[in-house]
Amino acid sequence: MKHFRIILAATRITVAVLFAANVFFMVQLYNSIKARYIDDVEQSLCRAEQIEIVERISKSGFSDSADMVAVALFLKKSDVGDASTVDELAQAGYSQGYRRPDKQILSEITKYLHHTYDAGLGEPDIAELESAFRRDLNFSGYYPETVLVVGPDGAAEFTAGLWEIVYRVDDGLTYYAYISPLTGNILGEMSGVIASSALIALVLTFGFWYLLHVIERLRTIEEMKDDFTNNMTHELKTPIAIAYAANDALLQYPEPSDEERTRRYLTAAIDQLSKLSGLVENIL
Repeated sequence: MKHFRIILAATRITVAVLFAANVFFMVQLYNSIKARYIDDVEQSLCRAEQIEIVERISKSGFSDSADMVAVALFLKKSDVGDASTVDELAQAGYSQGYRRPDKQILSEITKYLHHTYDAGLGEPDIAELESAFRRDLNFSGYYPETVLVVGPDGAAEFTAGLWEIVYRVDDGLTYYAYISPLTGNILGEMSGVIASSALIALVLTFGFWYLLHVIERLRTIEEMKDDFTNNMTHELKTPIAIAYAANDALLQYPEPSDEERTRRYLTAAIDQLSKLSGLVENIL
């Protein structure tokens, strides 16, 4: 029983540790997906900002007759050189801004538009930027209830609980966007993992409970068996001892002339043997 209790305690601890580890990795997965979503939202804001500035350029008369805005694109050479490992990338001062070509293209286009046309455009149209931002989010499959964009000189109120997206056009221009958390999208993407993990947890919990239930039942049966054995052993020993004592008295101290004594002892022995026979029948 002692070994059983040790094994049971170790099993409980192992299950608890595995459950905690599963929760930890689930949180890690959630944060990883959230980081990817925030990156997507930042790209949506970048595209929306381009739409807004092109709109201002067109309204300011800087576009051509076909309402086209000219852009000269200058792409920077890869800043990673021959680096191929994480340590080599760190030593090369790996720029996150140029990690992906599509990001570099968007960034360079935006910088060119601002540096070339900013002087005659006036202030950004935040309402237009917010509208373009929301449309781009919807096109990407995101439907946040709240979408708010703040310009470089603006300030937002009641942003508690919202995701903050910081978008830097360059060192002198930064936009801040606030949207409702995309928790539903993240959980929807994790639904398969969550459902399978919950199902496994339920199966393990039920199996563990059933095992404990069976073990407890076996322990009860074991206790009943021990009680039965102890009680029956006592009941069997009593008539055996009396019959043994009566016959032993007749053998050790025979009195042929005392028929009454002999009959009394023999009767007692027969009665106890009859009782013993009845106990055996009850057991059977």
